[in-house]
Amino acid sequence: MNPARRQLLICLASLLSAPLLPRAAPAAIRLGKTGDDLCNLGATDAVALMQSGDISAENYALALLSRAQQRSHLNAFISLDPDRVLGAARAADKLRAAGKPLGRLHGLPIPVKDSVLTADYPTTAGTKALGALAPRRDAPLILRLKDQGAIVMGKTNLHELSTGFTSNNEIFGPVRNPWDPTRIPGGSSGGTAVAVASGIAPLGVAEDSAGSIRVPAALCGVIGFRPGMGRYPVEDVVPLVPLFDQLGPQARRMQDIVLFDDVVTGRSAPLKPASMQGVRLGVPRTWFYEGVESSASIIMENTLVALGETGAVLVEADIPDVKSLLEQTFMPILFHDTWSVLDGWLKSIGITGGLEAILEEAGAGIRAAYTTVLSPLGPDAIPREVYDNALNVARPALIAAVRKYFADHRLDAMVVPATLCAAPLIGEDTETVIDGRTVSIFDALGHNTTLAPSCGLPALTIPAGLAPGTGLPLAIEIDALPGDDGKLLSLGLGISEYVFEPPIAPG
Repeated sequence: MNPARRQLLICLASLLSAPLLPRAAPAAIRLGKTGDDLCNLGATDAVALMQSGDISAENYALALLSRAQQRSHLNAFISLDPDRVLGAARAADKLRAAGKPLGRLHGLPIPVKDSVLTADYPTTAGTKALGALAPRRDAPLILRLKDQGAIVMGKTNLHELSTGFTSNNEIFGPVRNPWDPTRIPGGSSGGTAVAVASGIAPLGVAEDSAGSIRVPAALCGVIGFRPGMGRYPVEDVVPLVPLFDQLGPQARRMQDIVLFDDVVTGRSAPLKPASMQGVRLGVPRTWFYEGVESSASIIMENTLVALGETGAVLVEADIPDVKSLLEQTFMPILFHDTWSVLDGWLKSIGITGGLEAILEEAGAGIRAAYTTVLSPLGPDAIPREVYDNALNVARPALIAAVRKYFADHRLDAMVVPATLCAAPLIGEDTETVIDGRTVSIFDALGHNTTLAPSCGLPALTIPAGLAPGTGLPLAIEIDALPGDDGKLLSLGLGISEYVFEPPIAPG
């Protein structure tokens, strides 16, 4: 972007929104008696109130279930059993009444993406043939949540087999964006993001291989956290690429993302917000800021100005050869590995025909994608030499380039637009239009999300504002180096005191 255009965007941004100041510390919770009051609570506040007995887990669950019914047209859930949720909530209340030790997620209903195995609900991965066959057991991450008192609040709708960015599921119907039900919520973890954004739950479980936590979070106006490789257990999840697959949370408040991380990692010491003074944030314009929709550019520049006003140092510097290295790395590995990994997992759970048997009952779009691009026998299959280059040459070079970028510029993190545009319309399954240009859906939504899985980076998506004209959410993504998850979360706590916090979506 040339300097004149950047200055124009900054000036426009300053006219469109008031200066961003630190939000005042919340006053003591004034809890009314309506279901809306309960649905507006964050997870941390809701758990505290249930632990103290100020509200019962049953009444809280009733409020969330009522909201789920009111927002059922958004199609966020594939399976949801109110009686099961209420039974678990009553059990939580009995524990408290008996004076038993209470977990850090005591009584909290948490929706779970329907690619994560759960004992109480079938796991369909959004495809017709899998629901009756997937084993009924809790994934290790789910066990950690339940051990701290969480309740599985049903299984959320998703892009079929987690293979796409729209959540326009041909089998279970499209998930609808609560800010505009004619638009997509993003994928593949669209159902969880919609449940969180619309107040059905304050915290949910999602999964991310190419951006499937972060893209729906961005398009629905919530926070999404993709942890670095190895931070969370990923067993008993319907897989795509083990090198890229990660579980993580979506929430409306940053403190709830931290609560989730505390529970899963076992951290007991409080994580404090980072002081923004002197924090060095890389701003890599080349590649990451190219092709961004004009309204998203306005929001992005406004956010950068606000971050600079907090005392953060914005370092305008690029990652050399990032476009070429990413193109050589991500798609070849994803396209090469997905068929064999998913086929092997399906056979391991007793599906004799493996992936081919599942695809017989899959939606036409998914069936076409697998048979043409992802199948090793398909016409667009990745050649072995291209895959070997991706795995052994391009990816190590990309990781080295990112590490050098951080070291050379003494960066704490880098900040980029989460997506190139706000939510496209339902039905724009392969292409959308950005400022008059036709752009693939993958590029429009996944352009900036593939670096994190390619390099094992922790990544955090935070709402940045509502697009002028449409009122649709837009977001920033902040990436840190591997192993710096705690640093990134602390930074997220600091940034969330200054950046835009959207209300619950109107539905």
